[in-house]
Amino acid sequence: MNNIIPNPTVAQTLKVFADIRQSGQIFSAKFIKKDNTLREMHCRTGVKRYLKGGSLRFKPSEKGLLPVYDLKKKEYRFVNLNTVISVTHGGKTYQFRRFTEEA
Repeated sequence: MNNIIPNPTVAQTLKVFADIRQSGQIFSAKFIKKDNTLREMHCRTGVKRYLKGGSLRFKPSEKGLLPVYDLKKKEYRFVNLNTVISVTHGGKTYQFRRFTEEA
């Protein structure tokens, strides 16, 4: 089932991610990276196992970022909530915007 959210705000995107963050379940995300390339990631929130201590010097939520654990690369990454294209979780795909090569 596809749910299309045209021109979403960060708040609308966070609403979709609220369930994912609480459950800590695996999900897929497509988003545009800082260098304008497409990134597809299978990830999970709430992973604490591989932390090496210390803390971030900024609040990811203030920059529109969601900290996740990339299951393929086995490293921590950020999902940019401002440029999310789609998210698949629990058998549902949420389409936020279309990806074009010019983006």
